[in-house]
Amino acid sequence: MITTGGRLAGSGPGDRCGGSRMYVLDVAENDAAQRESSSPRVSWAATGDAFAGIATEVEAMKAHLVLLDVTVPVTTVSAPGCVVSRYPGTLASSRGVPQVSWRVSTLPQPSRPIAERLAQRASDWHFPGGLASGRIGECVSGWHGLGAGARGERGERAMTVPTTNSAMYQTIHRQPAELRRLLSDGWEQAAEAAERLQGARRVYTVGIGTSYHAALVCAWLLRAAGCDARAVNSFDFAVYPQAVDLGPEDAVVVLAHTGVKRYSSEALARARAAGAITLSVGSLTAEHPGSQLVLRTVDRERSAAYTASHTAAMTVLAQVATELGERRQASAVAGFRQALMSLPDQVADMLAREDEVWPVARLAAERRVYVSGAGPNEATALEAVIKVREAAYGQIDALALEQFLHGPIVALNAGDQAILVHVPGRATERVREIAAVLGAIGAELWVVGQPIDGLGRAIVFELPEIPELLSPLLAVAPIQLLAYQMAVLKGVNPDTFRRDDPRYAAAFGLLKL
Repeated sequence: MITTGGRLAGSGPGDRCGGSRMYVLDVAENDAAQRESSSPRVSWAATGDAFAGIATEVEAMKAHLVLLDVTVPVTTVSAPGCVVSRYPGTLASSRGVPQVSWRVSTLPQPSRPIAERLAQRASDWHFPGGLASGRIGECVSGWHGLGAGARGERGERAMTVPTTNSAMYQTIHRQPAELRRLLSDGWEQAAEAAERLQGARRVYTVGIGTSYHAALVCAWLLRAAGCDARAVNSFDFAVYPQAVDLGPEDAVVVLAHTGVKRYSSEALARARAAGAITLSVGSLTAEHPGSQLVLRTVDRERSAAYTASHTAAMTVLAQVATELGERRQASAVAGFRQALMSLPDQVADMLAREDEVWPVARLAAERRVYVSGAGPNEATALEAVIKVREAAYGQIDALALEQFLHGPIVALNAGDQAILVHVPGRATERVREIAAVLGAIGAELWVVGQPIDGLGRAIVFELPEIPELLSPLLAVAPIQLLAYQMAVLKGVNPDTFRRDDPRYAAAFGLLKL
């Protein structure tokens, strides 16, 4: 019998989730295999009430069982052949509702009998309500008896559920410290950049992917500082010269975290060839040939789903806009410096509220998702698409607020997940009107920003008040958490850009990003 503090697991008065704690279970061939992180195993989640039967069944198979408790520490184990260990990182919410369902890795031939026996007994083991996988039988039956290179019901290669050991998760939570460093040490480079941009006729902010979204925000900020600033996709800037009127009196700011993307490099080369003032934004080690000044942000990210580098790029460029706007006495940047200095603590406070995002992630992991924001938060909506798709392979779309209303909104159905960025500013009233339309259609609504009156069913992730043009620096944090949590729930590793699947790795090898 497995006990927690002397009681049968899941039977204590403090148990939740339908009266039972949930446990993530790993089954491996033996103790040595279990300790080897790369060892094949089959894993799933089950309630404590059913655990005694599972332990007996696995013991009869002479397999090695490990209980990974995601809610509370397990203090004693009395079942022969069972070992207790902590799950790496807490995946349970503060409300005690575990947020991980199941995971499974490729099963080699020797483990097939174990998987088959588990599948045979699966009908006795139930998940608590609310988890997408339903009964454990649905999990195991899609995988049991498969050999190396196995794929699940959707043809996806098996992979391990990410935990708090994920590079994406760790990087998200490093952001407050990175912002403190930049806002302590980064004003000198911002002042130098402002000096270079002071006399430019026009400023082009250029990027691709997440960097393009930062370029969109940067253009808004530089316009507030009195610049004629325009965001351009790196590919368009490099390949369609007729689309950009570029000369020596202009300035180009290329955002490229790694410095290795093809069209960002070509954009830098084009800017230098035109004799334009050429600045860039990149990691602490990025090489940007041709850039006259590289604005440094953070270490190169280990996860393919960039988070801290994006927030840092927007922050660095907000510093530049602040320096430039103050020199020009631009009223639109009034309050920017003070607001930026509050940013690290505000981001830290929001990340500490990550449990508020789990209910939305559970819905979004199973539904079609639509995101919309107005003005500078169009970039926030677009960033949600990239983060959710690359981290969790989610089904998600985004458009600028009014563009979404004029046609695409009719594709939204009752029960779909809708996400709106609602911050104090010029678009506030229109966001509220469109939120009412979405509610009337029957969408599940998540509001990032300020609550909207009359939307009783909406979930709200409140943001601290901040000037509207700086709000993307805050609004992106819950979006990043959403993408990560959806990856957890879907059993996707958010760090790999799907290169852990040979098919995708081979396909990506056909071109240069």
